[in-house]
Amino acid sequence: MKELKGLWKILWLDIRRSYSIFWSILLFFVILGIGISISFPQGEVSWNMDGAVLIYQIVIGAMLFRIAFDYGSTFGSTRKLMYVGVVSFLFILSLVSAFLLNALYFLLQPLLSVLDVNMELNSLLHMSTISENFFGYLLILFTIYVFSSTVSMLLSILKQQVGAIALYGTAGIFALTVILPAVNTYWVDLFYWFSRAPLLNMFLWILLVSVVLLCIPVPFVRQFQIFSDKK
Repeated sequence: MKELKGLWKILWLDIRRSYSIFWSILLFFVILGIGISISFPQGEVSWNMDGAVLIYQIVIGAMLFRIAFDYGSTFGSTRKLMYVGVVSFLFILSLVSAFLLNALYFLLQPLLSVLDVNMELNSLLHMSTISENFFGYLLILFTIYVFSSTVSMLLSILKQQVGAIALYGTAGIFALTVILPAVNTYWVDLFYWFSRAPLLNMFLWILLVSVVLLCIPVPFVRQFQIFSDKK
């Protein structure tokens, strides 16, 4: 447990600055939007915060594996423990991000009403049938961030351990599923399910898929090359 906490600390110290900067910029644009709405009441400002957080989570997910394996080996941590540390940190960070975004969203909504400004805060979850409440949004945003970070982390592992060709091949296969008419109907069905699924079903299925994906590399963890690109 001591090594695991040490790995979490290393990961946090490495991303702490970018994490603070990101949330500061996000808050700045929200304040800027309020200022524009007050200055130009005839216009309308629309701002989507969770989309920005989703992109950041994807970027961080791609970085976590390399950070852990670069620095985790310096204090004698095993590959298995490093992978467990990355996965658990990914869950913690996703929960913190979902909580911060939710808190900001539900605090700003009454503030915008009091200020009576023409500014709208959009959410990805507005496309679903989930009722707008703190707990429901927190659960779903948490699982969405876990899933997106999981995919980006697994792709970064694939690139580092197997090479860029495997990564490009995976991206090409994914692109074909979107382009080919015989396959892309599944993406349409998935979007339709997302827009209609109840809260609990959506939470459990997205979380289950994320856990299954995270289990895929487990049998190969001991064979991971820590500095594969420096051989």
